Amino acid sequence: SAQTTLTHVFTRTHAHARPMNFSYYFRQYIGFILAVLSFAGVAFAGVSERDYGIPTNTVLYASVGACFVGLAFHECRPFQRKARMTFSKEEHDQEWAAFKAEVAAAQAEADGKKTD
Repeated sequence: SAQTTLTHVFTRTHAHARPMNFSYYFRQYIGFILAVLSFAGVAFAGVSERDYGIPTNTVLYASVGACFVGLAFHECRPFQRKARMTFSKEEHDQEWAAFKAEVAAAQAEADGKKTD
């Protein structure tokens, strides 16, 4: 149908064949956005009381709170790669091959659903 076609055209697909819509971007990047806002709050805290009458401690506490909430969202984001840190080339190649196989399987599954 026309609606399905427009949705397909305007919705990109993640490497694991998940749709990249507003929900995807919100869940994936809200932690980063909160971290940027926290940094801006800390930078703003120095002039907040003098220029705007907002107590410096209030701005700092809110910024640190937003930072911890952003950290929690970042660590719990649903679409993160679970690779380990390694200095061994063999382990890296093995993990990378497993990741590529997982992506290929997800893409094949998505392609199979498109034809149904």
